[in-house]
Amino acid sequence: MSATYKRSFRMYSAWNYMQEVEDLNKMSDEGWQLVRGGCFQSKFVKNPNIRYRYQLDYQKIDDMARYIEIFREQGWEYVNSTFNGWHYL
Repeated sequence: MSATYKRSFRMYSAWNYMQEVEDLNKMSDEGWQLVRGGCFQSKFVKNPNIRYRYQLDYQKIDDMARYIEIFREQGWEYVNSTFNGWHYL
């Protein structure tokens, strides 16, 4: 029986955040969908029936509700944010 959840322990440099995006997209292609992104670890749930294309954004946000709504209006889904300003979409 395969696991339902999985954790990935990786560290990415801020100037090479696209490597993290590529890794997240590869995980999705393999059926692992991001539940919570983080600075040193990410959590995934197994769901081979869907595929996502992830993106990261770095912003200091004053109005988080409006920030999320702007992306939602464009068809994006918000996953989570880290303490240091990275947002997973």
